[in-house]
Amino acid sequence: MQFSKKRLLVILIIISLILPILLFTSKKYNFYGRLCPCSMSLQSRQEDLSNVFKTISINRTNVQKYISKILISKDYHNVLNIVKTMGFVENISGAEAYIIKQINLKNNITRIVIAIGIPCIPSHASIIYWIYKFDNDSFEYAEAYIMTSRILYLVGRSYRGKILYQRNEIDPIYEKSTFIRLPPGCDENNKPDPNDCPDQDRAPYICCVCDEWDLFKLGMCCGPCLVTCLSGNVIGCIICVFGWCPFCFNNDNCLSGHWECCYQFPP
Repeated sequence: MQFSKKRLLVILIIISLILPILLFTSKKYNFYGRLCPCSMSLQSRQEDLSNVFKTISINRTNVQKYISKILISKDYHNVLNIVKTMGFVENISGAEAYIIKQINLKNNITRIVIAIGIPCIPSHASIIYWIYKFDNDSFEYAEAYIMTSRILYLVGRSYRGKILYQRNEIDPIYEKSTFIRLPPGCDENNKPDPNDCPDQDRAPYICCVCDEWDLFKLGMCCGPCLVTCLSGNVIGCIICVFGWCPFCFNNDNCLSGHWECCYQFPP
């Protein structure tokens, strides 16, 4: 049976509508993807896709048992203060949490990543608090994102009580006609000293990390998340793309970036 281009387009649109709904309403989802730690360079993120971890399930979980922990976290308050200076306030009652189970394909060791999303008011800003539990080790950090009609911005990241990245303002009508592989914010003349990074026992180095993504390109790169991302659902977009196809957060979908602490020996 042959399909016309119009009918095929309708089928693709229906699929893109159904998959995100299933992803964020059902209790459990099995798929092949992985959640990348923030502290990786663009190149190492790409190389890491074929390496070690595969996401085997995501479960929506009771967020209330994590709220008290988050509210006393210095990392959470660091990024909360960043979004507050930009005119946002947190909406704790709208928080949601997911447990992502991953397996190391080389040694079959599993790790758990807990992603807690706290929406803000107005609704196009959110805080994501990540908790990684890896074998006998663990680490956690907080991030803040703002989404406009065109761009997803990382506006803050804090780890071990120290702000690693802070953006003071965004341009809601910001446009770029071309996509670049090396973000322009990584000026060699302003490269930080790795000795100023937290967690010195993990051999820190300075890498260039993406902090702006084109939403349409992001959605087209990761089809099941297209509607979720374009609908303005910040938490849903980030967790969906990180789960299904994290490589979409770098390469040609990156608009800009900044220097950040990365580590030779992540947990």
